[in-house]
Amino acid sequence: MNWAAAALVLGMTTSAALAGEPKVLSDLELETVTAAGVLVDVNSVAAAVGDNARAVTDAYTSVIEGKNLELGIGFTLGQALACCGENADVEVGSAVIGVGDIVHGGTRGGKLDGGILAGGLSTGFVVAVSFKDPLAMIQDLHSTLTSVHTGLAAK
Repeated sequence: MNWAAAALVLGMTTSAALAGEPKVLSDLELETVTAAGVLVDVNSVAAAVGDNARAVTDAYTSVIEGKNLELGIGFTLGQALACCGENADVEVGSAVIGVGDIVHGGTRGGKLDGGILAGGLSTGFVVAVSFKDPLAMIQDLHSTLTSVHTGLAAK
């Protein structure tokens, strides 16, 4: 290990922490960081302009904590409708973010502009899973698969 380089990095990270600047973790620091937990955040925007206009947004997030894992889910929806004017227009959009060991999510949206009638819909979802003890999960999975294999072999 290059002790001079380590001292230089330590000095740089210490001064950055004291200055209130964000700290960028090195590869070694990233390898030693372990934390169980999930983060899910969802958001939608909807705007409508016209003689008769309506815009609605809704969002739901929840985190479920189990024995060996945490599961976070989030759904969002944005709807807009405008009519009866030459300049009827809508804008919709959704954004999702998730942090965990396994994360899956996405957004979809569409807009229809038919002159005096405009409508839009945007949706998003995210699912994040974080394992509290990955080794225990692997052992549980291994023992479960072993018992399934044993049961199938007996038949």
